[in-house]
Amino acid sequence: MLSVRRRAGAVILVAPLLGQMLVSAPASAAHRPWPDRVRAPDRLTHTFCFSTTNPMGPAARSRARYAMDDADGLMAQTVVDTDEIEAGCGDATDILFRQVNMGWGTAGDARCLAVNDIGRCDQWRVRINVEAINVAATNPGYQIRKTICHEIGHTVGLWHYGAGDPYTGPADRNGADNCMKSGLADGGQAWTRSYGPHDASAINTNW
Repeated sequence: MLSVRRRAGAVILVAPLLGQMLVSAPASAAHRPWPDRVRAPDRLTHTFCFSTTNPMGPAARSRARYAMDDADGLMAQTVVDTDEIEAGCGDATDILFRQVNMGWGTAGDARCLAVNDIGRCDQWRVRINVEAINVAATNPGYQIRKTICHEIGHTVGLWHYGAGDPYTGPADRNGADNCMKSGLADGGQAWTRSYGPHDASAINTNW
């Protein structure tokens, strides 16, 4: 259930967390077509910043920039335009990146903080649990990058699959894995930092 509160005159809906668990499990099912259980984004330029609340360390910041950029990240893979705001986070910033120790078992999560007047998410909080990843992963840098890709995926309307998620059908609808797969995947393969053709097409069609 969503709880409702107000901030600076805007309606704020606090949604259930969409997290990535670190437990490794085979991909047994797939996410449903976009949009599914994730609140739709506002479809404008997808801005991001690094919150001064629980700030990300330099290595995680670098991976977050990489995950959003036009070389190999979200902007390169889809029609979504991204824009980094280094000066600070504001009410209009789409993603607030944070580094938070959430305890063992959760690599990261995404939560919609503010919803606009047509029901789309105006602002997301993305938290990455670097401490837990450092303990669980053989290659923490690769897992951090995969987790950031995964949580950004939620902010553009994607759900996940694997690790017991109760969906049917092959991963990405064509059997290929992508970063929306739940669980530990720290091998650094290209799929761990990409959305796959089904997801990319869904984002592009609905943006």
